[in-house]
Amino acid sequence: MQYTGGMYKMQAYTITKQISKHGKQAVIVIPKVLEQELPPGTVAEVRITVLKQAEAESKTGLCANAGVQE
Repeated sequence: MQYTGGMYKMQAYTITKQISKHGKQAVIVIPKVLEQELPPGTVAEVRITVLKQAEAESKTGLCANAGVQE
């Protein structure tokens, strides 16, 4: 989907990713194919829909509802 308004072009991408771990932090890695469209410093809105829960919170140290506002 593409929206052109004013002096900027807004683009939307849908990707399905597994949450990775980098040190003590959980991360989502942007695919290489989007590298030119999303260079470092780009501001993007990220919406997360959980498709499958991790097997156990104790394994990952992450809580499925942490920081979620309903």
